[in-house]
Amino acid sequence: MRPPGIGYSPPMAFLAHLLLFAVGAVAGTALDHLHVAGGVLRYPHPAFWREAWFVPPLFGAATFGFVLLWRIAFRGNAARSPGAARVAMGSADFVLAYAVSVLLSGSPWIALALLAGSWVPMASSAGGRAAAYGAAVALLGVAAESLLCHAGAFFYAVPVETSLLVPVWLPGLYLHASLLTRALDETYFAPAA
Repeated sequence: MRPPGIGYSPPMAFLAHLLLFAVGAVAGTALDHLHVAGGVLRYPHPAFWREAWFVPPLFGAATFGFVLLWRIAFRGNAARSPGAARVAMGSADFVLAYAVSVLLSGSPWIALALLAGSWVPMASSAGGRAAAYGAAVALLGVAAESLLCHAGAFFYAVPVETSLLVPVWLPGLYLHASLLTRALDETYFAPAA
């Protein structure tokens, strides 16, 4: 059994990971701006585009970290699957999940039910590993955001009904992030068959 790899030579792997970080930084910041523009989130000290300076590196690191988490802890030895369409669908799904979190931010329990309910059939079709990975991503993402909120890095300006200082729908958003990051790893980073 070979360990889960990245499917590239070391120099190409570095470039692939750098590209993954950059795409996560740019796309994540754009999606985060939906929350800022929609009045869901605010930064006490915005630097540009009403975002804080740390937002792009934070999203880049989260994208890289979640892909790495799938690869190391959940993927196993699965070979690369041709899944550019899966990445496109995962991207569209994640954008829709962000839109739901903005549009239904005033009804957090409905937003959570819709996000979690729409994730279940997508994750269950991929098996138990995908569901466990989604739960891990949701737990880690919510914990990180809660710590950042407690530190004063940003604030949710929508109903927050827990001492975590994050909305109840946030785990649902991370569940959908897990679908995209899993598709990214299996499409672009798994070893070739």
